Amino acid sequence: MSTQSTHQQPRFDREHWLTTIPEWELTPLRISLVYLVLGTAALFFSDVLLVYWIDSAVLLAQLQAAKGGLEVLLTAGLIYVLTKRSRRSLQRKNASLRELKGELTVLHRVFRHNLRNSMNIVEGSAENLVREIPDTGENENINRILRQTDRVVRLCEHASTIEDSTIVGDQNHVAIDLSDLVASTVTEIRDQHPHVDITTDVPEDVTVQAHPQLETALREAISNAHQHADTDSPQVEVVADRDREDVVLHVVDNGPGIPDIEYEALETDGKASLTHGAGLGIWMMNWVLRQSGGALRFRPSSSGGHVVFVLQANSS
Repeated sequence: MSTQSTHQQPRFDREHWLTTIPEWELTPLRISLVYLVLGTAALFFSDVLLVYWIDSAVLLAQLQAAKGGLEVLLTAGLIYVLTKRSRRSLQRKNASLRELKGELTVLHRVFRHNLRNSMNIVEGSAENLVREIPDTGENENINRILRQTDRVVRLCEHASTIEDSTIVGDQNHVAIDLSDLVASTVTEIRDQHPHVDITTDVPEDVTVQAHPQLETALREAISNAHQHADTDSPQVEVVADRDREDVVLHVVDNGPGIPDIEYEALETDGKASLTHGAGLGIWMMNWVLRQSGGALRFRPSSSGGHVVFVLQANSS
């Protein structure tokens, strides 16, 4: 029994062929050069060659009119082809960026979720050890574990806030009553940390246009003020005033102030140096303020730390 080998002709794949053609990037300069070359050639043909070849003035006028119409048609076709190709290239790049952003978002959320769950397990185990081990020097190592797990959990929360606040656009700005925001935030912190002395001075008729995550940024500023205080009686003062079209919110404390390493990380945006500061708290505040159309500032203070939120006043 003989076997017959069949040789199939390779099928022409138009889509694959089109994708393998190297695409010429349509920069404004290249488009201008193409139009300049074609326009110069058309003028030379019309005003030099036709005049040289044609003796009849009537015929020359007719040919130049026809040439003008053809130029308009070709120019319109060239613009259509160039813009369509540029738009198609932009659509492909945007689709690729959206897909990449979606994948990174899922990856970051899964990573943060798993990391936080693991830290909760570590924290629970360390708390059990604190209860089981006598009060010896070994407890200090366990307390260090607890502090570090709490720090990692806070990093995850800050990273989540930064991700949520990177959506730009005026449609994400909301009118926020600054007095209500400060009052609710301070009340929450007082309930959790009754030993902290927090005073406020915020006018009741001040509203700002800001990102919805402004409350998280304010809570971070006040929390940092008392968490890093090197005194048994931490004091925090929250004061707001108006500076022309801006509203300036001051958070002043009697702690050690903001370390220089945090300033450097904020100024370089974390890209120009391997020094990234102690955490993401200041980055998170800066991100929210930037997305709010405002700014984060630090001022020297004789009493300790001094964080400043610059926000846009609500014009409505």
